[in-house]
Amino acid sequence: MMASIAEQGKSIGLDLHFDTMKPTNTSAAHRLIQFAQSSEKDVAIAEKLFYADFTESKDIGNIDTLAVLAEEGGLNKGDAFAILQDKHAYVKEVQADIKEAQQIDVTSVPYFLFNRKYTLSGAQPTEAFIQALNKMLEKESSVSVIESLSSNYGSDDSCGNNGCTIPNQEK
Repeated sequence: MMASIAEQGKSIGLDLHFDTMKPTNTSAAHRLIQFAQSSEKDVAIAEKLFYADFTESKDIGNIDTLAVLAEEGGLNKGDAFAILQDKHAYVKEVQADIKEAQQIDVTSVPYFLFNRKYTLSGAQPTEAFIQALNKMLEKESSVSVIESLSSNYGSDDSCGNNGCTIPNQEK
C-alpha cells in the first residue's frame, strides 16, 4: 500500500520515502505546532515536519531535530528548544485538538474540514476536491449569509459618519 501511495505522490511531484521513515512518537512535534500558532508559523512548521518525516526520513520525535526544523520554519530555535524540553508545554492544546478530532469523528488522515461543516477524508484526487467545493458553494450560496435582526422604530433611527439621529421621544 505504501509503495502505491509513494507512486501516486511521485505523479504529482512528491518524493515520499516510506521505506526509510523513522517510526517515532510525534507528541513533541504536535506541541511544536501548537507553539508555532502563537507566531502564525504553524503552517510553515507543519510543512517542515511533513517534509522531514516523509521525504528526508528524519526523526521528528527528537527535540534537537525539531528545534532545527523550528528555526528553518521561522521560529527562534532557543525558544522552541525550551518549549520542547518542557514535557507539559502545550499538552493541553494538543489534547484539545485530539478531543475535537474525536468529536467530529476523524478516523483517518488526511482529513479535511471545510467551514467547520463539511468533511473529506483520505487521499483524494483533485476532482474530488473540486466536486466537494462546488457542492459546498451550492449549499452555502442558497443560505442568506447576512440576516438583519434590527427592529425599525422609525426611519430617523440611524447612525452614520456624521453621528446619530436621535428620534423625538416627546408624546
